[in-house]
Amino acid sequence: MKEKNEKLISIDEVIERAKKLGVDFGKGDPRNRLRYYVKIGLLPHAKRKVFKNNLPEGAYPEDIVWKLFEIDRMIKAGKGILQIKREMEEREQKEREKVFVLPKIESKVFVKKKPKILFLKLLSLLFVIVFVVYFSTKFSFQKSVSYFLATMAKNFEKLVQAPIEVETKKEAFEFPETEPYLTINAETAIKGSLDVRDSVISPSFVIKGETYNATLATTPLTADRTYTFPDQSGIVCLSTGNCVGLAGEVLTSGGTTNRLAKFIGARRVADSSIQDFFSGISITISSEGRVGIGIENPQYPLHVQGRIQATGDICTDLGGGKCLSQLAPPSPPVAIGRGGIGGSGTPNYIPIWTSATTLGNSILSQIGSTLTLSGDLNITGLLVTSGLRIATTTQAGYILVSVDDQGNIVFAPPPPSLILPGTKFLRASIPIFKYSNPAQTASTSFVEVTNKISTTTLSKILPSTMANSQRKFALLMKFADNIPTTASSTWQIDFDNLPDYYFEFQGQNLSSLETGILHLQDEIQNLANDNWVLKVKVPINHYSLRVFSIYLLCYDQIQ
Repeated sequence: MKEKNEKLISIDEVIERAKKLGVDFGKGDPRNRLRYYVKIGLLPHAKRKVFKNNLPEGAYPEDIVWKLFEIDRMIKAGKGILQIKREMEEREQKEREKVFVLPKIESKVFVKKKPKILFLKLLSLLFVIVFVVYFSTKFSFQKSVSYFLATMAKNFEKLVQAPIEVETKKEAFEFPETEPYLTINAETAIKGSLDVRDSVISPSFVIKGETYNATLATTPLTADRTYTFPDQSGIVCLSTGNCVGLAGEVLTSGGTTNRLAKFIGARRVADSSIQDFFSGISITISSEGRVGIGIENPQYPLHVQGRIQATGDICTDLGGGKCLSQLAPPSPPVAIGRGGIGGSGTPNYIPIWTSATTLGNSILSQIGSTLTLSGDLNITGLLVTSGLRIATTTQAGYILVSVDDQGNIVFAPPPPSLILPGTKFLRASIPIFKYSNPAQTASTSFVEVTNKISTTTLSKILPSTMANSQRKFALLMKFADNIPTTASSTWQIDFDNLPDYYFEFQGQNLSSLETGILHLQDEIQNLANDNWVLKVKVPINHYSLRVFSIYLLCYDQIQ
């Protein structure tokens, strides 16, 4: 019955109807998609039917269209093929387990009565019995009984085999046809609820009860219209294949392949200006907010793995705003960057350019805090130091410094004949002026020109006293004043505990204080025994004194 009423349509018509419902067959041949579904068991094998071309070809029942629509809906919902197959098999199993209850058919038996038939038969039987009894009195008893039993058996057989007429009445039952139960050709208002057990079909609207899907398939629908649906989850698809979830928050009218999306309004996205053709990971933003390009674990705010190529300038706000274009180009053949430099060296040696692009060992090496010079030291300028101490590892004792006829400094151990009592050996020269620039005063009261010099500081920076010598100090000062030669400037070494030490210098009576004159105050005692500070004053306030530098000289005098 089912096969008789089943309407078969061609495969082309199946594909055409499915596309109108929004089924997406992909970019290939839709027939290949159907073959794949048949191969994995989602669709049955096609049947054969002759259509207009008088040739047998593949055909499917009409409900295959809805099955394709259901498969496509599940795929768009993110379900896998195996999951779809399992759900559809479970649904078909439940359909097969449904029991169709047939209406009860009542059968009634009507007995047609024939009055007096049984009574007449019994009467004849009684007559036979009386006749036998009578006959038995006239003849032998054995023969009478035999005749009686035979007669009884014959009449009982006839009684049992007598026909009984029975009338039966059967109720006819017909299975429902597959045609629609109800066809509505006019406008109909349904005030109550509509329970769809199978499907409701019209030219523009289809509801299928099993999957709770609704399809709008009418041509009068225009573009860019708004359709309001209940706030439930599900999918709404247009005939072009574009679908949107009812519970979604973002809408789009389409996009361009490999273009990133951006919000162009509330809950609306469209193409951005960024293209992405890379199949792997190119840009990474870490949980700390660091951006990595070509690296998946950036360690800096912007971490680039590889070369940076810029067609324009690269600038920074550091240093008042500098750009790469403002840097002076290197003079050839100096190599920039990692390439172009060769050579090798020895650990702890300071490198030196042995050629335009090659580095090698110099004569300087450093191990810890010791710097070693393996060669001559030629100084074309001044050798400025706050303290100079020269020792030798080849000669015990101390060495002398002298100048030869060519002006070269010569270091040699002092000959015994030159070390005479009263010989002075300079041990240290320490700048102690308080200011970094020349300072001027016109005060008649003492003003400080040095910071306080402590015994702790001197003990740390001064060398130990030579044997058979006495430690002495001197002050070497460079200053200028306009004090008359008949007067003088007064200087004071202000000790914390010991008596203060005073000395004077005759006035220079200079017209300009731009250049100072050296003055030496020698053989000052106790400078290493107490804390002190150096002060100065002028005799009258309309005189001025300008200090350029002050050095504390430390020397040992042989006794």
